[in-house]
Formats: sequence, C-alpha cells, structure tokens
Amino acid sequence: MAEPTSPAVWGSSMARTICEVAGNDICGNFSAEYGGGISAVGYSPNGKIHHNRIYLNGSYDEGGGVMIAGALPANTTTLSPGSGAVDIYNNLIQANMSFTMMVAAYAS
Repeated sequence: MAEPTSPAVWGSSMARTICEVAGNDICGNFSAEYGGGISAVGYSPNGKIHHNRIYLNGSYDEGGGVMIAGALPANTTTLSPGSGAVDIYNNLIQANMSFTMMVAAYAS
C-alpha cells in the first residue's frame, strides 16, 4: 500500500473501526503529500497512536509528523464523516517539518 513518497505509517479506509500504532521509532521519513511520519485519512473511530517516538519527519504539504483527517466525500454537497475519535497520547513528537507552512511563512 505504501509508495516511495508515502509516510512511514499510512492508513485510508471508510470502514476501519480500530487502528493502533504503538511502540515505534518513526524517524527520517518524507511524504510528498500529507503526514511524513503517520498519516490516517478516513473514518477511523477508536484509533490510538501511543508510545511512539515520531521525529525528524517531513512533508511537502500538511502534517510533518502526524496527519489525521477525514476523507473527502464523494458527493461534494455533503459533509465528510471526519476522522472519528483518534486518541494520541504518550508520544514524543518533535523536530518534524511541514514545508507548506514554511513557504507560507516566508511568503508573507
């Protein structure tokens, strides 16, 4: 499922009910889009991200370290169901960079 331009941990599903990422060193990854370290897109209620070290990751777009987002709805006149409740706790998250934010800061 992962591609060379994908984050270290990636998930995408509208039917996922439990997703857990625990006890990992997630370091030195880069994504050409979202979430250089961890990216979860879609409805993932009861998700848990805990006891990880997430550092020195980057992305060209949003979420250098962690990106949690709902999927875009197929029908653009409706709202996305969002990501669901995802608990993020007891992690070391540091020195990650999202380059969109850096470019926006320099442009202003």
